[in-house]
Amino acid sequence: MEKLIKTGFTVAASIYVAQAVYALFIQENKEIYLSYLQTGLLFIALGYLERLRVERRR
Repeated sequence: MEKLIKTGFTVAASIYVAQAVYALFIQENKEIYLSYLQTGLLFIALGYLERLRVERRR
């Protein structure tokens, strides 16, 4: 189950960061990339905190 959660956070972070890069360089609205980037960074932080929580349990 922990591997599934870790994979989910990694996939979600990758998708949102990729959307941020796409929005920054391709789309005309240059400010929308910030929301994608913030969400991607949130998933990165959540994945890191989940990993710390699992290590602390052991």
